[in-house]
Amino acid sequence: MAVNNTVDALKLQEQVIKRDLQRKSAVSIEGQIIDSQWLSNVSDVRSFLDEDYSVPLSGGGYAQRNLTPGQAQLPWGRIGIEKWCDRVIPLLNTTVEPSSQWQSVITAIKQACKDAISFGNSTIIVDSDGELRVSTPETSVATKTPFTTTFVEDFGDVKTAAADDGVLMIARDGDDYVDSGAMAFSIFHDADGAHPHGSSRLTPAIRSCIRAASRNKIRAEIAANYYAFPQRIINGAWEGMDRSVGLEQAKLMAGASTVQVIPKDPDTNEKLDVQQLPAASFEPFIAMQKQLATEVATGFGISYDELGVTTNQPQSADAIYALKEGLSLAITSWEQEITSTLQAMLVRVAEIWGVDTPVLSWQEPALPSKGSAADAAIKLVSAFPALKDSRAVLAWAGLPANVLEAVVKELGGDYDEPSLGGDTNE
Repeated sequence: MAVNNTVDALKLQEQVIKRDLQRKSAVSIEGQIIDSQWLSNVSDVRSFLDEDYSVPLSGGGYAQRNLTPGQAQLPWGRIGIEKWCDRVIPLLNTTVEPSSQWQSVITAIKQACKDAISFGNSTIIVDSDGELRVSTPETSVATKTPFTTTFVEDFGDVKTAAADDGVLMIARDGDDYVDSGAMAFSIFHDADGAHPHGSSRLTPAIRSCIRAASRNKIRAEIAANYYAFPQRIINGAWEGMDRSVGLEQAKLMAGASTVQVIPKDPDTNEKLDVQQLPAASFEPFIAMQKQLATEVATGFGISYDELGVTTNQPQSADAIYALKEGLSLAITSWEQEITSTLQAMLVRVAEIWGVDTPVLSWQEPALPSKGSAADAAIKLVSAFPALKDSRAVLAWAGLPANVLEAVVKELGGDYDEPSLGGDTNE
């Protein structure tokens, strides 16, 4: 029943926003316009990102919203998101000299990409002066259907909304919607008919595994306390035992002194017997943590070593590269999906600034490490010995231009920057 109510509410919300924005008619705003299920999911995902954050409120102020105690004791959620975002690197090819303004655009794109990956969608708002801001998941949501894309924000006394044309309408203190002069550009991650708000990389299955690993960690800490301070038992205490005998025996159990004299029962010659309970084995905890780390890493498309879990048999470089190949393909596909929206945003910004529109491209997500590139170059030269003196091979192996120039000059040659044919960033 709750699912049906949520779907009906989303449909009604889309119909109202689309009709009112297309007709530019007045809309009376009453109550919250953001789906409560979305807000609940955002709060859950946020607790796994291991970060402090502030939520912008109306009036230009910021309020620090304190989170309830997080459900995770591990940084795995944050690491998984960052490993994706570290490979999403926007590049702006423009004839205009780099400036802080273009850097702010790149920063906004990176933030929007991170939020879209974390929560399912994100929106960049460009105002009439060319200033950019990125929507906050706690106060906004974008919705994508096969025919429409909508965006709403709810700051309490101020609400905004945008439909397919991207024009951002604003209403203050319950007044009618009016054109704010800003434009909204929404990007999504894995949005479809069943997930109109997109899908987080922190899937429910991954969150469940992290919760289980957190519980396992807590149990291991408790077991460690018993291991460091094992439980001991005193056998043979008699009813009329002098209190001083018990105190001396307690000292022996605590290890307060190395030598203790414990008298026997004068009537029966019985004496106290100290025994120690065996400590719990840590192998089950370690095995469980490795298994959960493997499941989380597989969900994220990374190696479990990147989650901080070490083993006696680390994965080889080839195995790690093969594991990340799927992640690189997914990133490339997603970048192609969001490029048109972000390019439209750049057109709008350049139009306001009165400059040429830059072209958005992305750095190759599978960019190899210097060690891997050097190893590949050695194998290439071994197969084709004629390439051993090629400067292009050195450049392809990842040597920076200044290092390559120094190497060539040291060998007595003239340096001409090699051309590898085309833009290597494409």
